[in-house]
Parts: sequence; C-alpha cells; structure tokens
Amino acid sequence: MRPERCDAAAVATLLHRQRIATMDELKAALGTSVDMTVFRKLRVLGYHSSYSHRGRFYTLAEVAAFDADGLWSYRDVHFSRVGSLVKTIEQLVRQAVASKSAFEPKPVLEILDPDLAVLANEARLERVLGHIVQNAIEATPRDGKVMIRIAKHEESVVVEITDTGQGMSEEFIRERLFKPFESTKSAGMGIGVFESREYVHELGGRIEVTSRLSIGTTFRVILPLHNYNQIVEQVA
Repeated sequence: MRPERCDAAAVATLLHRQRIATMDELKAALGTSVDMTVFRKLRVLGYHSSYSHRGRFYTLAEVAAFDADGLWSYRDVHFSRVGSLVKTIEQLVRQAVASKSAFEPKPVLEILDPDLAVLANEARLERVLGHIVQNAIEATPRDGKVMIRIAKHEESVVVEITDTGQGMSEEFIRERLFKPFESTKSAGMGIGVFESREYVHELGGRIEVTSRLSIGTTFRVILPLHNYNQIVEQVA
C-alpha cells in the first residue's frame, strides 16, 4: 500500500491562519484532489467541523455547539442551523423585550428591516437594550406607550426606543444623563446609561437621545451593520 504523504498539520495550519476554508483550499493545502483524503485528515485532527453554505463547503477549526436559537459563532465567523446569517439584532431585541413582558406599558416591537446582524457580545448588548427599554417603561405611565423600531440606515443598524413618558430637558441630557456613577432615576434613568453608551462605543456605534418634557424620549442605538458575506470572502 502506498504510504500516506498528506500531512494533517497542513489543514490545522491553514485553519489557524484563515479560520475557515473551502474544500478546494483544503485539497490544495494537502496536495491532493481526493475528497476522502481531506475527510481522513479532518478525522485525524479530531476537532474540525464542516458547514455548507450557498453551494460552498467550509471547514472550521472547532466543533459547532449551537445555542437554543440554532446559532453559533467562532472567532467572528457566524453560522446557523437554519441558514440565517448571524445572531441578528432582531433576536437580541426580542429577548430584551420578552424579559420586560410583565411590566406596563408593554413594549411594542416594529421590524422595518429583518435579519440585520451586528458583531457584539450577545449578553452585553442584550443588557444594554434591555436597560434602555426598562428605563423607557419606568418613565412612562401605564396608559402610555413604549415603541421599539429596528431599521437599516446606510451601513448601520438602528434600534429606536421611543416612550411617551415625562421626558428630559436638553440641559439634563447634556449635563447629567451620561455622567458616570450617578443615578438619575427620578428621570427614569439608572446608572447603566453611561455603561451602555461606553459599550456601544466599543462596538463602533453610538447612542443618540432626543427628548421633550411631558412628551417623551427617543433613544437611538446605532451600530455598524455586520456583512456576513464579506467576512466569508475575507476569511475563506
């Protein structure tokens, strides 16, 4: 029997360098034209998994462990059991809204553009969105309204949280709203507003606030739109 010349380490090196590889790239790394040789080497390595997306076969340097939503990510490469692109902002907002379902007024969610994705720590971003929604609920009488809208604007995702609560003055927004370590709970804002803005800044986004006393407030969380297909082209 002819000895096996292909080195499984070549596959590991390739995936370490570019995180994700197509079948043709794996064959080139191994110097073979045989699919089965690639699969044998993946078995030798023992920790790689594969994923088929839009007619291309990809191999990743980790076994996929999908969450309850059927989504999974590895080093900024995102996949889904059902073929959607990544953890979408819609899912994160729905989770944040669901956690506030026992409060009144109940937030109303409007999705203008579905399947918009962002790259972020899921738990942290959900806390940011949940914090702003909770503040809106607490600032609004029970017969008022809290509305959440998700839309795309140019290359950004915009989550707009609007309430019909007591509102804030321009001076308050400018001087106190984002001041660290200070609670402004009398205006419906807790100490998390500063932390929320800082995390959104870390993501390359920003928070905008407009408000009128006795009329209400709108928070706009603006985040860079994540282009999954562009990421795949860069790393594949």
